[in-house]
Amino acid sequence: SEAGLQFVVLYFSAMAIGFVPIASLALLTWQEVNYIIEDAGIALIYQSDLTELNIDLPDDCLLLSETDLKHVFEQEVVIGSIEYTTHQEDPAFITYTSGSSGRAKGVVHAHRVILGREPIRTQW
Repeated sequence: SEAGLQFVVLYFSAMAIGFVPIASLALLTWQEVNYIIEDAGIALIYQSDLTELNIDLPDDCLLLSETDLKHVFEQEVVIGSIEYTTHQEDPAFITYTSGSSGRAKGVVHAHRVILGREPIRTQW
């Protein structure tokens, strides 16, 4: 779907400019979402129109809706050469564990992990 493709572009674009995205499930409870926001020090949240966050965001946290993202993609932006400032050992994204042995823990994955996934994508 177009919204799904836009999310993927947003996710990888965020990593390219040095943000560290955390993908999460829409089925998380508000307590779990609040925990991740506090634990990770979230600065920006993207919320699909299919989900509704009933949480109090920290004052320094921005909320980007699906409508906001559509407006970004509607803009005609010409980007010259981009200077990437990330390196292979820099944090790329965080996944949170299921919390089977207590509270969920954020696991940081470096940019090099993305290249390591290529054989999985092409051979599975």
